[in-house]
Amino acid sequence: MIDGYCHPDFKELENHFRSLTDSGYETGASFAVEKDGEMIVDLWGGFKDKEKTIPWDKDTICNVFSVTKGIIVPCMMHLVEQGKISLDDKVSKYWPEYGTNGKENTLIKHFLTHRAGMFGFRERLENPRWQDWSSFIKALETQEPFHEPGTSQGYHALTYGFLNGELFRRVTGQTIGSYFKEHIADPFDLNFKIGLDEEDLPNCADTISISDAMGPSKGFQIFISLIPELFLPQPLKNIKRWFRKGDFKVAFDSTAANDDQNYMNSTDWRMAEIPAANGHGNSNALAKFYGILSNGGSRDGKTIMSRESINQALTPHTYGPDTVLFFGDIKFGLGYLLNTQLSPIGRSESAFGHAGIGGACAYGDTDKKIGFSYINNKIHKGLKLYQSSNELSDILYKLI
Repeated sequence: MIDGYCHPDFKELENHFRSLTDSGYETGASFAVEKDGEMIVDLWGGFKDKEKTIPWDKDTICNVFSVTKGIIVPCMMHLVEQGKISLDDKVSKYWPEYGTNGKENTLIKHFLTHRAGMFGFRERLENPRWQDWSSFIKALETQEPFHEPGTSQGYHALTYGFLNGELFRRVTGQTIGSYFKEHIADPFDLNFKIGLDEEDLPNCADTISISDAMGPSKGFQIFISLIPELFLPQPLKNIKRWFRKGDFKVAFDSTAANDDQNYMNSTDWRMAEIPAANGHGNSNALAKFYGILSNGGSRDGKTIMSRESINQALTPHTYGPDTVLFFGDIKFGLGYLLNTQLSPIGRSESAFGHAGIGGACAYGDTDKKIGFSYINNKIHKGLKLYQSSNELSDILYKLI
């Protein structure tokens, strides 16, 4: 039930991908790898819907959730390259309304490194209208940060896109989704959008179940809360501290969207621009995107991002502990998740990219000169969230 192309030297990848859909572990998925500018794997298979009536085809696109964060990085870095912003500028220089209630000294680099202290909304947003951009922006403008900006790392699951997106709009007058389409997606023929048009909707795969996709079970939370810290190893001490802190719930549950497990399949969500979480595309596009970045940022006389900007974006800027993600030592460059023990990104120190809560994962590797992308529409829970992409990564690194 799969189609596409796989280079003969990488048939082990094809066989494993086939087993994921043939076994029913995945409902539908796509998988692509580019190496040294050549697409060596470009596969898809399974079904777009829960009922398994609509086959996944070459043009099928899927919501990749936080993988979108890595896509907007070049857009932001273009502003730096063009001298329109500096990473050490205060956000309020371009967005005056933001500089209130303890956010006055927030720097642009804090937005890009999850250090703005604004990882959620203080007031839970009921019945959010995803295409009403201004309502999210006004909420962020008026609220106080949860932590003093710049003092700690806390993963901005949803707000990352609104913060960077509004800053981008203030500087350019253009939304970051429309800019990406004009300056990156169209010139490089990437089937990826942030904010779909009506004609794109029939190509969308349905996302199947998002409930409790991340985080330990309630039973485990109760169990660990009863054990004195004296008897816990440091990783479990961090998780217990994470339970008490509660930043995870704020970051991932600060809108009432999670009360509706089907919101990510709504037309409102798909047609909105949520630059942290609702990018839609296929694996071919993402593997090509990261393949170009891993090979210097340019191809056929066109540039996604300069080498200098790539080096700057891939330099570690913050190491955690991340107050949202289990108090883990998760490492970020400028917008990119870098390879650490808790990261599903690659298998080497030269890997960079982003994963999404749906199980999608896309990354590049500047040493191996590869771009990798795995997208699926059935969301697995807990430790199985990235099982498929991790297994494919393990096989890939064994072969290259």
